[in-house]
Amino acid sequence: MIFAHGAGNYIFLLFDTFCGNMPLLIIAFFECIGVAYIYGLSRFAEDIQLMTGRRPHFYWMFCWKYVSPIAMIIILTSSWIKIAIEGSNYSRWDKDKAESVPTEWPHWALGIAVTLILVSTLWSPEVAIAR
Repeated sequence: MIFAHGAGNYIFLLFDTFCGNMPLLIIAFFECIGVAYIYGLSRFAEDIQLMTGRRPHFYWMFCWKYVSPIAMIIILTSSWIKIAIEGSNYSRWDKDKAESVPTEWPHWALGIAVTLILVSTLWSPEVAIAR
């Protein structure tokens, strides 16, 4: 229902900008770290062999241990640097100019964005620590 009123498009843009890519990258990064370094890649390969009958190729194990975490760190870092340098803005309709105008998100909207990111990512380490 929050998307169905007059400001619904802006709230949708807030969700779309901050809740899709960044939390998924953070969660996937910690999954790679958890599988490759905490659980152990050899145990994970044995589990896959038990399920499928074939051990994963060295290429996949190399990617899970090195390539994927490094790529995700680079993407996350570059996203944060881009937001720090350029700021985070959205397209707002200006009726006087009759065109879309890039506008900075207000501080309260950035607070909501940070809250949305934290709500979707913090439960994983909390559950891991609790177990």
